[in-house]
Amino acid sequence: MTNHYFDLEDSNVPSKNRRMASWRKNIGHLVASRVAIVAIILLTQATAEIARGTTGSYMNLDGSTNIHGASKPSRNLLKADIGWYKDIADSGYTKEPFQVDGRPASQRNWAFFPGWPILWKLCGLGRAKASTGIALANILFFAGMLAMGKYLARSGLANKSMAGSFLLLASYYPFSYFFSLPLPESLFSACTAFFLLSMPRYNCGWHNTIINCVAGYASGLTRPMGIFNSIFPASEFCKCLMRKEFNPKLLASLAVSAISPFLGLGSFMLHLNQKTGNPFAFKDIQEAWGRSNGMIFEGLIKALSPTEISTLTFYSNFRLANLTVCLVMIISILILAKKALNSRLAGGLEKRIDLAVIASYLLLLTISCSSDNQGLLSFSRIAGTNPIFLASLAICIKPRIIKQLSPVLAILLGAFTALSTVGFDAFAA
Repeated sequence: MTNHYFDLEDSNVPSKNRRMASWRKNIGHLVASRVAIVAIILLTQATAEIARGTTGSYMNLDGSTNIHGASKPSRNLLKADIGWYKDIADSGYTKEPFQVDGRPASQRNWAFFPGWPILWKLCGLGRAKASTGIALANILFFAGMLAMGKYLARSGLANKSMAGSFLLLASYYPFSYFFSLPLPESLFSACTAFFLLSMPRYNCGWHNTIINCVAGYASGLTRPMGIFNSIFPASEFCKCLMRKEFNPKLLASLAVSAISPFLGLGSFMLHLNQKTGNPFAFKDIQEAWGRSNGMIFEGLIKALSPTEISTLTFYSNFRLANLTVCLVMIISILILAKKALNSRLAGGLEKRIDLAVIASYLLLLTISCSSDNQGLLSFSRIAGTNPIFLASLAICIKPRIIKQLSPVLAILLGAFTALSTVGFDAFAA
């Protein structure tokens, strides 16, 4: 199937030249945004050094970014969650019983999944440095967003304009700076994108199946919501049965694809069981951070209370931004559901099923990230950087509107990057 989503509209140049020109334009947005983020990190880090009167070379990704009075007591970029992932990469998971004298242990690195620290350490040749992590995160972001754009075009979920607007949105989305930090967001996005792109939808060649299973396994090893990816091959399996397409090889490939994210999660649980005696330590240890499970949407309901809305920040939580992203996600779910129920939608029943599956995925994602006692803590990072959420925005919002909003989004992206670099509570990872 030919992919035309890089075509430029209203152009008189030959088709091949138009595709090449649009390819360069979309690539340019992705590259420009990542270069700008790294430059802001470097300049902000240098400003922090100068503010403390430090002499010497300031342009150092592994240097200190601590500004007194505006940051956490951190020495460099490897702060908060990044520091936990670095600890896992350098020293592995803590080995001790989960409970001591009937009480859960204090904060431990069991809460963090191993996919990212494993890759970070391998690419850093045994050392988890900030510079290596940032380079790796940007490469994964670049590959993942291109793969996701290609999936949208190949699946018929987006036309060429919508797929192009997806790349523009991914480039300048205000919280996309997380994709350029030594965090698992880029890895999870790349795994999810390649999982969808290589899904045995039209063929089940062995190379396609291997890529799909590796990506699915890695997504489950990187984030707990990686298992949500399984609903996509499961829906393809059901569509094959609806079409009475009983191809044993294809059905077997789809079944293996659906299982692969669970195998990734299961591998981590087995490892935790060896280290702590509790395979669910990644979930149960959340209580050490004061988090506990609640009713469905309890965090959202709490965030909507007048007291919460009037409080701008709390514990690394930019509340207004998290609430905004959550509400936008809910609106996207409703729009996708409406499209899926439209019997006259171009693309027929299978496209309606695809839209319903995306809406279901986002609903599961919203519930999992808004059903605790901490009021949407880090919703913008955990759920808001999910590539399927960004894809849903490209499907729901007209390309013209995304293009008009891109300058504003770029300004917010730069501001959030700078504030995150110095460790400002509302934006820090």
